[in-house]
Amino acid sequence: MVAISTIHRWRLHGTRGVRLEAASVGGRWVTSEEAFQRFSDRLGETKNGGASEASPRPVRDNDAIDKSLDAEGL
Repeated sequence: MVAISTIHRWRLHGTRGVRLEAASVGGRWVTSEEAFQRFSDRLGETKNGGASEASPRPVRDNDAIDKSLDAEGL
């Protein structure tokens, strides 16, 4: 199981240069099973030597991100 804060980090910052597709609908962020599948497929490509679209991201303060998400009720 994946924590909701992890899903939001994938949406905001991505991982290994890949971001999870999502849309804001009525003030809530939503995604789809198909978007998760594409996200997973792209991660598999980067892991197996495919080119990454972005440079490595700086280390983030995960506690601050979690507190921010909690404050927003996410």
